[in-house]
Amino acid sequence: MPNQEQAERQEAGKLDALREAMVDSIGRRTAGDTDSSTPISSLSFFRREMPMPPTICLVAAGIVLVVQGEKQMLVGGEAYPYDIHRFLITSLDLPANSRIVSASPEKPCLGLVLRLDLRIMAELIAQGGLPLPTARANDRSVGIGTVTPVLVEPFKRLLDLLDEPDTIP
Repeated sequence: MPNQEQAERQEAGKLDALREAMVDSIGRRTAGDTDSSTPISSLSFFRREMPMPPTICLVAAGIVLVVQGEKQMLVGGEAYPYDIHRFLITSLDLPANSRIVSASPEKPCLGLVLRLDLRIMAELIAQGGLPLPTARANDRSVGIGTVTPVLVEPFKRLLDLLDEPDTIP
């Protein structure tokens, strides 16, 4: 299966290149231990330069993508680790505890939060004609997904808009 191995290496290389560009972009726009808003109203960045114990926070419905370092969210007694390989998604605003697992001044934990507009999401679901679920597998409104180039490419393009502010609208 050399072709499959070669395809996996190419995908990993592509993901690494996208991630490095995003580390640069977020790194240029943040300093110290901070959360930063952007000219894109639903997009914000975070930067932490050292591991931190759990801190109480309100997590908005959205996607949290770590491009360097590692975080963990604790909700209802469950831990949700996310890093450069896994992203966090929440479908409701949630009270939670967030902790920084891996970070240093030389390699800070960097990432972005894209808040989701629940009205638009409901409209998209309705337009998609999907049947409503008949039973809920669980009552969680948080999940972890796998980071892939297909997921990261639109986020990279979104960050690129910050270099061309006139194109943001």
